Amino acid sequence: MDPRASSHLWPMLWCLAAVSLPILIALDLSFSPAHWLPFCVLIYLHAEQRPGRMYALPLVMLCLCGMDLARLTSWWPCDIACQGGAHYQTIFNVSVIWPALVAHVLMTALAVRDLRRSAYCAWTNRLGWLLAGVSLFFLLVAYQLDIHCPYCRAVHWGTVAALLCLAPLPTGMRWWQPLSWALVGVLVANAVFHHTAVPDVKPAIGGPQLPVAADDQARRQTAEAGRTYGHATAPRTLELIIDLTCRHCAEQYRPLMDALKPAIAAKRVRVVVRHLVRPSQSASTPAAELALAAAVLGEHAAAMEVLLGSNQDAGVAGLQARLGEVIDPVKLDAVFSTQRNALGALLIDDQQRITLLGVGPRTPSAVLLENGKVTKRWSGDLPVTAILASLDGAL
Repeated sequence: MDPRASSHLWPMLWCLAAVSLPILIALDLSFSPAHWLPFCVLIYLHAEQRPGRMYALPLVMLCLCGMDLARLTSWWPCDIACQGGAHYQTIFNVSVIWPALVAHVLMTALAVRDLRRSAYCAWTNRLGWLLAGVSLFFLLVAYQLDIHCPYCRAVHWGTVAALLCLAPLPTGMRWWQPLSWALVGVLVANAVFHHTAVPDVKPAIGGPQLPVAADDQARRQTAEAGRTYGHATAPRTLELIIDLTCRHCAEQYRPLMDALKPAIAAKRVRVVVRHLVRPSQSASTPAAELALAAAVLGEHAAAMEVLLGSNQDAGVAGLQARLGEVIDPVKLDAVFSTQRNALGALLIDDQQRITLLGVGPRTPSAVLLENGKVTKRWSGDLPVTAILASLDGAL
């Protein structure tokens, strides 16, 4: 082979491995050989000390910088807010993507500089292991909260995979030194956030701030009936857990409800919509309260059409004004302002019920019950075909 062609071949292989690695990780973390092929390529080339191996780290870091920019521009959305991990999206009200982008740009600059020197310096290794430690912390949190976000997978596993590009260690650096920097990364992330996983869901314990008056009990029952679709004698009950600020809920709720209409009309199933609220989303609680207020008026379906996909930072006045466009604003305000305590108590009931159903903080979710017993659960997704097939099963 022409030596000049060979000198170009290895950088091309590095480019293929480095670019495909984060993408394949984002798509699937299975042990399929096709998905882990980039790892094998990186290990082989490093073991053989092939020409062009220094191209790998700059390419991986450029991919990570691109992912950061994709997230900041909303081109690649992050799903952890809908899965109960919004606590880890910000640091002092600043998106974690900004410090990540700064770190990735710095790492890219160091990698490019070292490329010219044909050897990675000690500070490149230290920063790489530090970032890997931070990513390991986030991966542990994702495991504890059962979060499956393609964007987060790509970023954090890509960061860990970048360590393969740093082998072997620079002369004079002992094995325990990079491990200590990884430990520093874990400890720093632990100090910034919390030593235990923090699910972004309102606690299911406690009660309303004010006692619920006797006449409010009737209003709670009215709201309960208003957000229930179908006949009380239906043999099955499907409970839907919806966060009105969750984009996946907005995308999947309507198609499922449309598909369920024949079964509801035939008295085969009744559907109860429960509203999950999140402390991190300022609009989550008032949007749910407004939906329940509309349920008191028999307008829950109209409220769901309007409030699904609400901006997480929307104010109460703005949400109420939007809902007032489809529901009599005077009647809505009368219920919302005078029965807020009863609505809040019903929301607390919902959080307790969601915990009892065992679907956790992920939305959207659905639970099918037959004769009061749970038979099926779907968490983080509303698969229309599977749900309809479950309704066709024998009692």
